[in-house]
Amino acid sequence: MNKRKLPDMPAISLFFAMVVLALVMVFMPGARPYDDTPSRGLKKLYLTLNGFELDDIKELPRGTEFTGNSGVLTVRDKEQFELSEVTLKGRGNSTWSQDKAPLLLKTDNKVDLLDTSKSRKWVLLANYFDDSNIRNAIGLDIARALGMPYTVNGDFVELYADGEYRGLYYMTEKVEIGKGRVDLREPDGVLVERRTSARSDSGDICYRVIESLCFVVSDLVAKDNEAESMASFTNDFMKVERAIDAGDYNTIKKYVDTRSAAQYYLLSEITVDPDAYLTSQFLYRDGADDLIHFGPGWDFDFALGNVRWVWTDDEDYLSPTALSKNIPEGNFFEKLLGFDEFQAEAKELYNSTIRLRRDEILNAAKREADRISLPAMVNNIWWDMKDYKTEVKLLLDWLETRLNYLDGVFSEVVE
Repeated sequence: MNKRKLPDMPAISLFFAMVVLALVMVFMPGARPYDDTPSRGLKKLYLTLNGFELDDIKELPRGTEFTGNSGVLTVRDKEQFELSEVTLKGRGNSTWSQDKAPLLLKTDNKVDLLDTSKSRKWVLLANYFDDSNIRNAIGLDIARALGMPYTVNGDFVELYADGEYRGLYYMTEKVEIGKGRVDLREPDGVLVERRTSARSDSGDICYRVIESLCFVVSDLVAKDNEAESMASFTNDFMKVERAIDAGDYNTIKKYVDTRSAAQYYLLSEITVDPDAYLTSQFLYRDGADDLIHFGPGWDFDFALGNVRWVWTDDEDYLSPTALSKNIPEGNFFEKLLGFDEFQAEAKELYNSTIRLRRDEILNAAKREADRISLPAMVNNIWWDMKDYKTEVKLLLDWLETRLNYLDGVFSEVVE
């Protein structure tokens, strides 16, 4: 790997940067092989690769599997998970084109790497566009506060490949169908991802609906039942859109779990997620007799003040929608928010969850930022990212301001 050069900075900042780089070398297995004590309680994942370098994953089409690897995950006080027959492959959307590769890790047997549930598949989020490193963790915490079912769990891990330090990653459960994940049981149960288009290198089939956005299959209960399951799902979703255009909220509720839609809307509203309503949006249904559910929430790299909301010219980007304002015209949620019944449900949900837990959310974000402070500073210098402490302060200030603003927006329901 080509090591990253330090950015230009004043001499005193450069001095402290060199101190942190010295700490990088302390963490490197080459200097202190397989240190079993994770720094400040963080997990460490040591991969032994099967005749290739980690950067080689970027040279082949996304999703190409690299098999025959092994690994050791250290947790807490020298507790270890031995991982055999590990398969690695690249994943992600915009992050895939960057130097720090997001990865999917698959083991030959089910293991519980996060003290949550056993699985063979685990995601390593690079957080390359997020200089604070904690936006995905905060977004998932807000999803849990809203009560969104099947919200994935995650934790930070320092990654090494063949003894070489590769940075700080956020390891999460994969959004997939299964026990302990999205727990669907019916043969026509589906987990769907909504995107602007199918990936050209994925082989995905794009099932289009009225808005000309793309539904692709993320997972199925019965792998051989894709055409029938998706036909049923998309036909019912189009019935919902026709009911919206007709102003028929009762029919909408026959097909859609409107509480889950309110949860998704509020998650997008709170985080000001620029991907919301367009891509990285999951929906699921446990067969034709079930309602269509929105979620789980996912992908907050660009959210929480990181990228400006593009759908408005307002200077105050802390209020991009505020109950339907500036959501892309004609979007499903822009139309749904035209119903007083849905606005009332969203307001009630905000006041019964986020308003009561806002301090808890803010304090958890501050604790997490402090917990990963040193490893994140090392990561950001290694990958030529911005100053960690500066970016964390900007993020936490943004989040507090955002919640203060929304407390006012949604207070109308209690008057």
